[in-house]
Order: sequence, then C-alpha cells, then structure tokens
Amino acid sequence: MLSANGIPFDYVLDLFRHNAGIDETTFSFVNAGADDYHYLGCLPNGLHPETPYWAGYCDQPDGFSCATAEDLFNAPIYGGRSLRERWSEVKIHAFGYVPIEEFIKWHNAEFPFDSYLNGGRHEGS
Repeated sequence: MLSANGIPFDYVLDLFRHNAGIDETTFSFVNAGADDYHYLGCLPNGLHPETPYWAGYCDQPDGFSCATAEDLFNAPIYGGRSLRERWSEVKIHAFGYVPIEEFIKWHNAEFPFDSYLNGGRHEGS
C-alpha cells in the first residue's frame, strides 16, 4: 500500500516501530489545503514514556498519544478514519524535519526503501 507520493505504508510503520528519527514527521492529505499539515512523532524519552507516540492536528483538539506505532496508525483520528485507511491520500513531506529523499538515502542500509516497494520489511519487525 503506497501513499499518494509513493511511500510504502510498512516502511513508515517500521520507521515508527524502531524510532528511526521520525519525531516531527509532517504530512498532508491530497484533498486538503496546501497549508493543512499534520504531525506525527515518537518521544520515548519524553514526559510520557508510556505513551511516546503522538499525533498533532487530528480529530482530537489536544492531539493524540498512544503506546505503540500500531495504535498510532490504526486510530480513527483523521475524519473518523485511521492513517492506515487513508494511506493512499497521505502525502509525506518530511521525516524528522528531513526531506523524504534525503531521509531515505541516510537510512537505506537499515530500512532499504526499494525492498519495501516489493513487500519487504525491517528485520525484526
């Protein structure tokens, strides 16, 4: 399953599962306004280590936090639907403030992007 800009769902889920420098990941939905950004992240050493995964600018006015990456991607907090359900509408802009093309290059040894395009996953996932 690919996002609107060709990023495999399992690739992003694995980045979050393994906290691969993804805090402040920005995305939008293709049918939204140009400045309608949403944010995702993981702060395992933050104030609430029991719920390190978070989402900003979602259906919940104060944002959303949870214990696992799966909970984050399956929560129906975007128009009553989850990111998993809406993945084909998602356009990722940056992972941890890093443009996606650069991020993919920097992390390709551990998260080989091309293998995810063919259904691969991170070792240990």
